Order: sequence, then C-alpha cells, then structure tokens
Amino acid sequence: MNSELQQGANAKVNASLSWSNDALTVRAFANNLFDRKTYGYGLDLRGAGFPYNFLVPSAPRTYGVSLRYSF
Repeated sequence: MNSELQQGANAKVNASLSWSNDALTVRAFANNLFDRKTYGYGLDLRGAGFPYNFLVPSAPRTYGVSLRYSF
C-alpha cells in the first residue's frame, strides 16, 4: 500500500444563509469554511514505474454572495 496516498479522517464544513421577500433573494455561502488542506484524489504512479505519485488538492475555502430577483 502506498502511504503517500493516505490521509487521516477529516470533515469539511459548508454553510449558507439566505434572506428573501416577495421578489428578492440574497444568499451568502462559504465552502470549506475552515480551509482544510486535503487531497481530492490521487493516483499511484509509482506502481507504473514513475518516480512520483499524482495528488490533486481539494478546493480551498470559497465564498460568495448571490442575488435573485423575480418579476
């Protein structure tokens, strides 16, 4: 088993908050709120003869606001 492809247990926290009235909805969101550094996936390339593994990090903390107007 390739130890470089293992990571400990983890939890990621996403949050959103919205407010709306008859025509307008405002939503704020945050993904990976505590900015956990983890890998999304990895490939064992050493088993295929390459001198390294391929590790892809997960997305960092992202946040934003959305507005929706209905008429």
